Amino acid sequence: MATTVYDFLNNPMISVIIPTLDCRELLLGALESIGQQTFQNVEVIISDGGSSDGTQDAARNLLKKLELSYCILEQPGSSIYGAMNLGMQVACGEWLYFLGSDDRFASSTVIEQLKPALQNRKHHVVYGDAWIVNQGRLWCGGEFTARSLGRWTMPHQATFYRASTLQRLRMKYDERYPIEADWDFNLRLWNRVHFAYVDIIVVNYAGDGVSSQMSATPLYDSLAERILQIYGLRAFAFLPSYRLAEACRSHRNPLIRLVFEVVHFWEGVTRAFQRLETKKSTGS
Repeated sequence: MATTVYDFLNNPMISVIIPTLDCRELLLGALESIGQQTFQNVEVIISDGGSSDGTQDAARNLLKKLELSYCILEQPGSSIYGAMNLGMQVACGEWLYFLGSDDRFASSTVIEQLKPALQNRKHHVVYGDAWIVNQGRLWCGGEFTARSLGRWTMPHQATFYRASTLQRLRMKYDERYPIEADWDFNLRLWNRVHFAYVDIIVVNYAGDGVSSQMSATPLYDSLAERILQIYGLRAFAFLPSYRLAEACRSHRNPLIRLVFEVVHFWEGVTRAFQRLETKKSTGS
């Protein structure tokens, strides 16, 4: 691993970690976006998978021009989440933020607007919304609950993590999930720390990166098993019983199998009453 360091801040508030591979022009746009922020107590960590298009030289020149503190790491062959884990290891910031090479802050005041939430000692994860550029819509949008986290996750491009919390909990991205490790990461964190939602669009997310080009979704395909593994009986807060059916019925813990049958029965009764009330209200 080759490392280049230039003018590191002693105590940056935010470490912006950017995994990249042969994305020189896109990366320069992301760096310009950081340089345009009114809040500048940041360091930039570029975690490069072994680019051959001059990415590192171009990034270094621009970062010097922007007068941003930076570190460039190189680990040829690393995965996206491997590159993000590498960036976490060297980050000095109080908060960690992961930006894609093709992503841009939604405005020049995003970090300034988030600063009150980031300064609140009760908050360990702070997140906002992401605008999906190629689809013209928000990514989910709004505050997450356990049930909504069971359907999808807040985007890492709109999420800030307190570094000391991740260190204390020994958190890192699980590279078994090539495009969904951030979802797994947030699932493992959810009931352990406080997540705070801020109602602003943090980032313009391109929406045509690696994840959009892959059809295999190993975490989603085994989501019930994974949530049961993490939460046990508390999995019912994240998924309805029908989503947990197969995983629960084959689970080695008899208590989980029993609770599933009770919850599944009760949800069925509730749905039947709802259908009856609907028929009464419509007169059918």
